[in-house]
Amino acid sequence: MVKRKIFAELMEGVTAMGAQRNGKLTLRSYKVKAARVPRVKGL
Repeated sequence: MVKRKIFAELMEGVTAMGAQRNGKLTLRSYKVKAARVPRVKGL
């Protein structure tokens, strides 16, 4: 089993976000509809 380098993966994502904000990279994005909050009766 190979150990993952979590911090390296996070830093790669942060670098990609910075590149996207500077217009140098296009990342995939999704629009999600917000779910309705269910009513809860008080006690």
